[in-house]
Amino acid sequence: MLFSGLIISTIFASDKPAAIFTAGGLAVGVGLMAAVYKLADRRWKVQLALIVLTSLGATFAARTWIRELYEFDHTWQNYLETRDEFWAKQGKALDDPTVKMFEARLKSRDNGGFFFHGNLGGMYLATVFIISLALVGQRWAQRRQRYGGPWLAIAVLLSLFILSALILTWSKGAIASAGIGLLIISVIWRWGDVMRRHFRWSVLITLLLMIAGIGAVVGWGVTEKTLPSLSMAYRWQYWVASYEMFKDRPITGVGSGNFGTYYLKYKLPEAEEEVTSPHNFIVQGFSQFGLIGGIGFLLLPMGIFYQAASRSRREEERLVQESSPSAVGVWVALSVGIFGTLFVFNQTGYRQVMGLVAEYLPYFLIFSATFVMCSLKGDRLERIESEEVTGWTRLCLAVAGVVFILGDLVNFSLEEPSMQFLFFVLAGLMMARGNEEESGCGLQGTGCGKKRKHLAVWAVLAVWAGYVYFMMIPGISAEGTAVRGEKGVMSSSPNADEVYREFVSLARRYPYDGYLAAAVGDRLVRMAGGSSEPEWLIREAVDWYHLASRRIETQGMFYSKQGQAYLILAKLVEDKRDHYLSKAEEAFVGARIRSPMSKGLALTLGMVYADHIRQVPAGQSEKIAALAERSRENLDDAMRLDSALPHESIRRFSDSQYETIDGIRRYLGEGRE
Repeated sequence: MLFSGLIISTIFASDKPAAIFTAGGLAVGVGLMAAVYKLADRRWKVQLALIVLTSLGATFAARTWIRELYEFDHTWQNYLETRDEFWAKQGKALDDPTVKMFEARLKSRDNGGFFFHGNLGGMYLATVFIISLALVGQRWAQRRQRYGGPWLAIAVLLSLFILSALILTWSKGAIASAGIGLLIISVIWRWGDVMRRHFRWSVLITLLLMIAGIGAVVGWGVTEKTLPSLSMAYRWQYWVASYEMFKDRPITGVGSGNFGTYYLKYKLPEAEEEVTSPHNFIVQGFSQFGLIGGIGFLLLPMGIFYQAASRSRREEERLVQESSPSAVGVWVALSVGIFGTLFVFNQTGYRQVMGLVAEYLPYFLIFSATFVMCSLKGDRLERIESEEVTGWTRLCLAVAGVVFILGDLVNFSLEEPSMQFLFFVLAGLMMARGNEEESGCGLQGTGCGKKRKHLAVWAVLAVWAGYVYFMMIPGISAEGTAVRGEKGVMSSSPNADEVYREFVSLARRYPYDGYLAAAVGDRLVRMAGGSSEPEWLIREAVDWYHLASRRIETQGMFYSKQGQAYLILAKLVEDKRDHYLSKAEEAFVGARIRSPMSKGLALTLGMVYADHIRQVPAGQSEKIAALAERSRENLDDAMRLDSALPHESIRRFSDSQYETIDGIRRYLGEGRE
């Protein structure tokens, strides 16, 4: 059902690059889950996975602490030194809402570690914190062996280190999920035998508790038109908009990764934030994948947890014991893989190899040190020990999965590739078993025959290859080209500008990607500032923006870029100013149709109509009256949307913007001499 929904929603999606990226990521994730499930058929493999995930957690925690202790203060000081110049280049007044939001984000110390958002970093740390408790349990069982006490203390300290970094993220959802996870571990560890004997009743009660919890949240929201706390009130606004989105396209959905493209069409007037995700995986599934895909997206984690719970009650099933590999050999293989990935990554031209090594070497050393500490047994580092996968280990893995899903009820983790990787690897480990005599087909069986196995392998490889070629490579290449464009010297001629030529090449190589076409237009607009032929460059930019809007018809941003380019032409070419202002109005109207709840677009369009009046000959009274009426309508819309926001919101118009609106209204009210 999930795959059917992904295919249908992608076919009917407007922004197909985003749809392919998100749907491809989920498809690859499910394939990864199946691969981990099949590969984790030996004790040492599960043990290795626990060690690697805990080491990654410690590395992530170190990054979080570094940002907290050094980077935030350093970034803030650098920003203050260049503040005026930075915003002058952006054409923003210092009281502009964009400036206020940017500075509020810096002051909030939103700490996502390696991620851009604290909620993502928090969920990653909450999940690996629970996983790390599995190693604590193993060290506890070994506490009476040689050096058992010190290694137990180190394992506990590693878990506490990860927990401390989780607290630094200030992610309430992640911290609450980790707390609920610890409570679940306590309950199951205390009454697990009873729950195992009454397995069906346990599953039924769990489902009823889930339904009651979701029903309570929805009931509160429907009754009160909001939810308790500011962050939950925001989420209720996203969910209400998502429901309207789903009602318009119940079968196909808006498409994977297309939520942000449509959100400004359905956003509540009082909603402050303009988001690209509904912050709930269930709502995400139904709004983006449609009814079929949404049901599949909901059933997927439920099926994973049911399979994991079913295995936990079968005492006879044990993973096979066999000779395990050298810990040093595994570390060398991991090191080669990491630096090999950096080398491949460098082929996109994003950054020099030595720069990547210098930036990430400290974190690699932290990962290596944690890996060694978790691999040692006694005073030996010989092999990855084949620890028995006990009930405690299975419990920690299962609860880590529960923590991830709980957090994703108020988060957007399953849209981030790194978080998808963590969840699906964890899901494969949760269901791991070593009974290779099992027959049947599908994820659980091996009796399908070699041909079908090979076919499945080739299908997964084909999906992965397509995902890499059509999504990862253009995305990374475009980002690398943009970075070089920011740092390098820009030529005033397109033929001499290497960054421009690279963007053109990418836009032609991937004819479905509107963002690459828009990137060409952006580069041309920047080049026009220092060119002797700015008019020709801006007209070329307009053509590229038109191409971008044809590729992704529902993306209002591309129409807005067209409008801005036409405004530049109106200033450059005096005798065609009336024509270019009319074209700008058409473009901004197109943007408003696609994003009717954007007060910024309404204000811009109102200002453009007012400016156009000044260019119309005095005798054309009907045209002047029509332009004045359109200007008033858009300014009224802008003020209506602005007044719907909370009075204390930093997203409301600035004083200078209010003065601009008042000035235009006075001009329209007085008429023109």
